[in-house]
Amino acid sequence: MPYRVVDRLLMVGLEAIPRSRSPHRLDRFAARAPGCEFELVTAGLAKGWNRIGALRIGPRIDDAEINDVRFNPWNTAPGVTPVGPLQKARAEAYAGSQKGWGG
Repeated sequence: MPYRVVDRLLMVGLEAIPRSRSPHRLDRFAARAPGCEFELVTAGLAKGWNRIGALRIGPRIDDAEINDVRFNPWNTAPGVTPVGPLQKARAEAYAGSQKGWGG
């Protein structure tokens, strides 16, 4: 996913560790997700990927907490903004989703 970070355009992604555990089918991935690890990577234009962090999937949270967890790509640090041709439609979709959740 492309982001503008201050004055630079960066692609942000995740790579499964090891690569063979990549979730090709999300329905199967959910059952074995706890303990899976991913590298958080970025790449500039015409440059290779750089590891900037890691993500480890923990145990599933309780049903009582699940409604408090929502992904939103615009919930970022100052100076970090999603960019690209689909972002207007994506922003509207996320806003509609949040409204549907009552948020």
